[in-house]
Amino acid sequence: MDQTRLVGRWLEEENRWLVSKVAYTISIRAGHFHVCGIDESDGTRLRISNLNWDGDALRFATYYPPTGHHAEHRMQLIRKGRATHRVSYVDEDGRHVIDENWKKVPR
Repeated sequence: MDQTRLVGRWLEEENRWLVSKVAYTISIRAGHFHVCGIDESDGTRLRISNLNWDGDALRFATYYPPTGHHAEHRMQLIRKGRATHRVSYVDEDGRHVIDENWKKVPR
């Protein structure tokens, strides 16, 4: 897959379970992916680490400072302007894996 098709600003598609208003902006600098995550409800910037492009999907980890929440992410393009976004995390109720549909939006 052409990795440049992931470049842009991404939001979760509207659905009745939408919990987060985090927007991810993906860019490529000097041949390497960069991800910026912003909670649009309050402007909090997520800490991004462990970026890895495997030729099919972009994987990264996030840390949300206000709550100490950690998550693992896998974003994979399914067609132009649309991607699946798998989020995995652990909380007091156990391990969770959520599959979401995301869309590329204008900046």
